[in-house]
Amino acid sequence: YRISGGIPNFLCQDQIIGKTIKALEYYSVNAGVYDENLPMAFELFKANEQETRDRLTDLLSLNKGQRILDLTAGTGRDSLAIAAKLKHGEIWLTDITREMLDVATSSLLDVELFKEFAVASACALPFKDDYFDAVFSFTGSGSFPDIRKGMREMSRVVRTGGKVVFCEKSVPPWLRDTEYGSILIDANPMFLEEIPLKYLPRESRDVEVRWIMENAF
Repeated sequence: YRISGGIPNFLCQDQIIGKTIKALEYYSVNAGVYDENLPMAFELFKANEQETRDRLTDLLSLNKGQRILDLTAGTGRDSLAIAAKLKHGEIWLTDITREMLDVATSSLLDVELFKEFAVASACALPFKDDYFDAVFSFTGSGSFPDIRKGMREMSRVVRTGGKVVFCEKSVPPWLRDTEYGSILIDANPMFLEEIPLKYLPRESRDVEVRWIMENAF
C-alpha cells in the first residue's frame, strides 16, 4: 500500500464502485471549499452545525483513554468534537478521499491526542477485530459500496459493548408522501433511502433510531 505524507492508502480499485465513484469524484474536487460551504447545509435544516455534531458525538458516551474511529471523517469536523470530549485517548480517521483527509490533518494539527489517518473503504477497514471502543460516521454510509458489508465492518472493529453511531439522509415514512418529503427527494434522491435496519449485524444490541434536522436525517 502507498504511504504519502504519513497517510497510508488502503483503497483498492475494486472498492470504488456504485455510489462510491460519485462520492470520490465530488469530494476530491471540492475538498478545499467543503468547510466553507458546509454551514449552509445545516442552516437549510434549521440546525446549528456545532450543536448537531456535539449532540451526535455525545451519543458515543466517551470516556478518557478510549480509542475512537471516525469513519468517513471528511475534513475532521466530527473528530474535533470527539477530541474535545475525549481529552485523553486515540482518534483514528478514515475516508475514501485523500484530499479531505489532507484538510483534516491541518484541522487537527493542534489536537494533542494520539491520532492517525488512513484512506480506506468502510467495507474493508484495515483494523483488527475489537480494536475500537466506538465508531462514528456522519453522512457517509449512503456512499458505502455495500451497506451490508459496511455495517458488518463497523461491528467487527468495535469491541463487545462498544458503541456505533452513524447518521445519514433519510426522509421518514410519515413524510414521504408530503410536499416536504417530495421537495427533499427531488433535490437529492439519497433522501429516499430507507434506514438500513435489515442490514444491521446480529451482534447489534440496544438499537435506537432518531430523526433529526427537520426529520431529514
